[in-house]
Amino acid sequence: IYFTQFFYYFLMGNQNTTPQKEEISNGRSVKIKKIEKNSNNWAKKITKKSYEDLINEYKLIKGYNSPDMGLNNHKGQSTGNRYRDIPLLESTRVILKNRKEEENYIHANWIEIDENQKFICTQGPMSSTVDDFWEMTFEEKALSILMLCGICEEGYVKCSEYWPQEVNTSKIIGSFKIENLSVSLSAKPKMTTTLLRVTKNGESHTLKHYQYLEWPDVGTPRNDLIFPFKLLDMATDVQLNNNNQHQKLLSLNDLTKLPGPVVIHCSAGIGRTGTLIGLYLARHHLQTKNTELKMIDLVKNLRNQRAFCIQNGQQYIYMHASLLKYLLDQGWIEENTSYTKWLETIEKEMELEQARKESSILEKYYLSDPNRMIIVFTSAKINNESGEGDICSEVDIFFCNFTIMLKQLKKNKLEKYYAKIKIIILPENIKNNNIITVLVFLFNQFFLLSLLILYFSKKDIEIIFNNIKNFDLYIFRDKINKLKFLISFSLKIVKRSIKQIKKQKRRSKTIVSVEGKNLDSKESSLNIKKPSKDIKLSKQGDQKSISTQNKFSNTKNVKLSKRNIGRSGPISIESQKSTLISDKIGNNTSIEKEMSEKKTNILEWYDNFVRSDLKDYAKILKLPKYLSEKDPDIEAQNEEANDKKSRYDDVLAIDKTRVILKRTYYKDNDGENKKTDFIHANWVTQEKMKNKFILCQGPTSDSVDDMWEMIFQENVGVIVQLCNFIELGETKCNNYLPKKEETFGVFKVAFIQDINIDIENTIIREYEITAPDNKKVKTTHFLVQCWPDHLVPKCHLFLVKLLQESKRIAGDKVIVTHCSAGIGRSGTYAALEYLYVGMIERKITEPMIFIKEMRYQRHGAVQSYIQYLYCLISLVELFILNGYLKKDERYNKLLDKYKSYYRKMCIIIERKTKAKADKKKKDKKRTPPRNNEE
Repeated sequence: IYFTQFFYYFLMGNQNTTPQKEEISNGRSVKIKKIEKNSNNWAKKITKKSYEDLINEYKLIKGYNSPDMGLNNHKGQSTGNRYRDIPLLESTRVILKNRKEEENYIHANWIEIDENQKFICTQGPMSSTVDDFWEMTFEEKALSILMLCGICEEGYVKCSEYWPQEVNTSKIIGSFKIENLSVSLSAKPKMTTTLLRVTKNGESHTLKHYQYLEWPDVGTPRNDLIFPFKLLDMATDVQLNNNNQHQKLLSLNDLTKLPGPVVIHCSAGIGRTGTLIGLYLARHHLQTKNTELKMIDLVKNLRNQRAFCIQNGQQYIYMHASLLKYLLDQGWIEENTSYTKWLETIEKEMELEQARKESSILEKYYLSDPNRMIIVFTSAKINNESGEGDICSEVDIFFCNFTIMLKQLKKNKLEKYYAKIKIIILPENIKNNNIITVLVFLFNQFFLLSLLILYFSKKDIEIIFNNIKNFDLYIFRDKINKLKFLISFSLKIVKRSIKQIKKQKRRSKTIVSVEGKNLDSKESSLNIKKPSKDIKLSKQGDQKSISTQNKFSNTKNVKLSKRNIGRSGPISIESQKSTLISDKIGNNTSIEKEMSEKKTNILEWYDNFVRSDLKDYAKILKLPKYLSEKDPDIEAQNEEANDKKSRYDDVLAIDKTRVILKRTYYKDNDGENKKTDFIHANWVTQEKMKNKFILCQGPTSDSVDDMWEMIFQENVGVIVQLCNFIELGETKCNNYLPKKEETFGVFKVAFIQDINIDIENTIIREYEITAPDNKKVKTTHFLVQCWPDHLVPKCHLFLVKLLQESKRIAGDKVIVTHCSAGIGRSGTYAALEYLYVGMIERKITEPMIFIKEMRYQRHGAVQSYIQYLYCLISLVELFILNGYLKKDERYNKLLDKYKSYYRKMCIIIERKTKAKADKKKKDKKRTPPRNNEE
């Protein structure tokens, strides 16, 4: 029998098969037993620790840093760091191989799992480092990218939009072309999976991009302990067999060498990123090591490779809870009621801690009587002491229904503190007794505008705050030493009330008291009433009151003394009611009269606009592209020397308003110009417009030099580019922006810095132009990437914000705006300011008149019906923002109606674009190119 069996296996070529199978199965069972033993030992120890025990454990390693922390040799590369206080470890940093030594820096570190697996942890790319990010990804042939943050969180930019988000679209970043091949969305959990193709010099690399959106900054995913492991398995392409537990274990244990690293990032690349990598390391330890898993040692090992990983105790505890949940789910440990109870307790504690954080600001900084004083703290980037970027989330007060936001227009030279201030006005149902407190930090001195008391209206408050809009506004976040002084200082001042006994016949509205050192600003039009020095204090029970006998006198410069701070306690609302009468600020009567006249005209237009059918506004399509019946003079454009300087033949550069290049630096010895004075650009302006606009086409390869000459010649403050360089495979604008420093004609143009302003899908950079005689002009460039051709941005507030920010930076200087042809998107952008100024200053309530005027200056400005409609909706928003209109039910209906038209227009234009593209493809097939150049 044995001989026959042996002979059979010999003939079949399967001798020793049974012993091999037994050996493999025995080997597997041994490995599984080791894994289960390690996992059970770890689970038993960890579930004996309480929430407080784990917090105390984390405190032991909170200050741990890598031994080579001080060996950072890249201090000069601070422009490549999103956060200044997070160093890059030299020993594990990723080096860009194809760059020179001085240019091979990127804020990224290698995390070694074992010899077969490596991860790259990095910060969220900035607009200035996006090309470096793709250089790294392409060089290392990354398997996938895990993104654990949003583009914007809590109103702050956390990461630049470095990939195209829509299917079948692409982005050109440096020498890379990134194409979106497919997108799949998941609602629970909220995640987007994108297949990307990266191409450089004809070589392509395909990878997957996962964006997980349910992990808050400096926090942990809520009610989701298991998904981070699923995310890791997707990113590393680990195929799990759901039917066989042992096969599942071995597939993870016998991981083959990954074809490339997995790139993981959040905002700073240390909190959420560090926690996720920590979970992977912990699981890998249980699978491959025979030693006990100690989380403290694991965190130290991680920080030796990437500084400051695992930012806080919450993330440290989350790692324990998530790993235990995973072990139970996979069957690596036996189910035990003590384990599940421990998990429930830890999850409750984590939720409570999150709630404590959200309510701590309310508990700590609000007085018992919210009607007396309100200070609202919004999130601020403060030295990154214990957080990844911004730490406190914005807190809204539940009893408020009206908010005014004051914008930060400048930045004082403060190294640590900069943010926005939020001013809260109490509900309408609380009349007469409201006190508003506004903290202003100006020129390194503290000021407090307090006590807007008795009979105030929203209009009056808005007028006051509009008058101080030129001030720099700052607040301080929690855990900063100066905050203690700030709060105590504020409380003392608010407890004082200045009472004026003199009664006036006319109804008074507001009173402003300023406390501080000095208040003097040439830019400010604020006219403040100064109280007389004759102030008497009188006690009434436990409360104090302050009375004045003299009138308030007008003054521009207010000098204040700190001696009066904190003299008296809170004053009762009843006493305020009987003794306080407020006075008007400056010449409020004339302001209100002028405002009322303007409002009447605007309200008249608004009423007609709301009642009308939006289809009526499609008549812009019948409007001639030029105001006059005769064709405009375009002699310069028709010259043979200027043929290649026009991108489209049917878009005309009108001679009357075109920008004429002086060619100062191109004259020969006889003083004659070597080049023509033509550029496809026109002036668009009207009386009382603060900024002059230049509308031009996207530069062609023959007009890039002319573009920079025009910017230098006209001392342009801001350039607003409303198109991408390539859209749907067509060149819409030749790239005229230098990466670092380039020469265009006789002008040197150098990149200076990125400017961080929160505008959706917009890159803002500053450049310096140097002429041959060393004269210099600085300009700011806005690159808008979310405005499709012939359409408008999705957000109806986008244009308002873009216009306001560009005007703020430009000051009184010229603004150049261009798209591809320089009439559609550019015309819409300029039309908003043109219509706003015209309707207010000239009191003309028919927008079409202004469009005709614009077309007399720039041929075909505002190209489509949806662009015109979008401009009018933005105009309404601008009027609301500046107090000329109020939001009501009619506004909401108007907005719904507009959005409906927007969706329809998107479908129509998409169909037309697709049909146009299909036709081009067919034409290419029918007529092959004649030569290589064609």
